[in-house]
Amino acid sequence: MVRALVMAALGLVLAVLGVGVVRDGLLPIRDALILRRRGVRVMGDVMRYEHLPALRRGRYRGSEVPVYRFPLADGGVWEARSITAVRATARGSGTRVEVVYDPEDPDRVTGPVRRRGHVGTAFVLLLGAAALGLFVLLWTRALTG
Repeated sequence: MVRALVMAALGLVLAVLGVGVVRDGLLPIRDALILRRRGVRVMGDVMRYEHLPALRRGRYRGSEVPVYRFPLADGGVWEARSITAVRATARGSGTRVEVVYDPEDPDRVTGPVRRRGHVGTAFVLLLGAAALGLFVLLWTRALTG
């Protein structure tokens, strides 16, 4: 009885963690799909890199995130953090790069993305799926045992 309760509690913890990890893994995919569908490509400048100590809209904690300044379609200029984290050594401040932004939400912007960024997202999703799988295993064993 006690063993079943412990397994059920552990399973619930894994479920909560798994759902959170999968959600955080899906946000970059959602943003990439939005930018692919309605994104506008312009030349922008890397203004600086910011270290994010806490999650911002589900983004990576502790990552270096470039801040881009770029022109909007209406002639204005916008400055926003990238939705994708990069190594700050990849490009220095003041570098001119092509950025893609969402005209409906200019804070959704990204610059050049290397393939390794997609590997990280896949790893996060796999980790979340594993946690959810362990939840199902522990929960079914707690109910049958």
